[in-house]
Amino acid sequence: MDIGSKSIRGKVRERDEDAILVMGRQISSEHSNDEAYFCALADGMGGGDAGDIASRIALQTMESIGFKLLSRVTTDPGKIVEEINDGYRRADRKIVEYSMENSLREMGTTLVTAYYVNGMLYVGNIGDSRLLIFNDGKVSARTTDHSYVQTLVFSGSIKDSEVNTHPRRNEMTKALGFQGFAPDIYIWKIFNGDSVLLCCDGLWEPLDYATLGAAANSTMTSMEAVEQLVNLANEIDGTDNISAIMFRPRVKTSLEKYSRKPTKAAPK
Repeated sequence: MDIGSKSIRGKVRERDEDAILVMGRQISSEHSNDEAYFCALADGMGGGDAGDIASRIALQTMESIGFKLLSRVTTDPGKIVEEINDGYRRADRKIVEYSMENSLREMGTTLVTAYYVNGMLYVGNIGDSRLLIFNDGKVSARTTDHSYVQTLVFSGSIKDSEVNTHPRRNEMTKALGFQGFAPDIYIWKIFNGDSVLLCCDGLWEPLDYATLGAAANSTMTSMEAVEQLVNLANEIDGTDNISAIMFRPRVKTSLEKYSRKPTKAAPK
């Protein structure tokens, strides 16, 4: 299994308010080499200990979802999505309850999760941490941020290239802990050569997609690539916590082969 993860405090913050979760399962036999991954990354917010606690609550909650999915309690896509949604709902409720019990205001966290199984990737996202899929060094898919600057991009007020430097780029429109917000759910097919990257804004803000894609497309292991990217982001900026998870599923089907697959005739 080719997977790597790293989270650091950075050069300025007093503590690391990010949290990462990496889980996997591999079953090898004479006829198959089956692998599955469940990963999650949370970037806490709220100041003091609040962000640290919020991200930890989110990942503790999602860990139980990961165990259930990796145990193959269900392989039905609809039920997998239901499990992921349930994890987000429970995490949100727990953070809100903790915030109210301890009189903590504006306590919340981003959360991006990925479950890979049977050639398919199930992604949940809320906030501005991202999941990106790279193939041949280029982005083939990514989650959409829930942030004020993203609404400006949608409205045409700013260009996508201006997001990373906008003075209000850290303002969230959705996050766990702000009761009632549902995550975006994505279901993507994974192809040979795909590298899946989960990261917080401490990584994707200082590094452009060309840099991320070069590491994803390199001959380095996922762990080596993550180490390189996190260290580079810290060297260039380092004003925020920096976290990343990368994995490369073993898939035989290429995008080109899949696109050329003939359509089966409808039964008569």
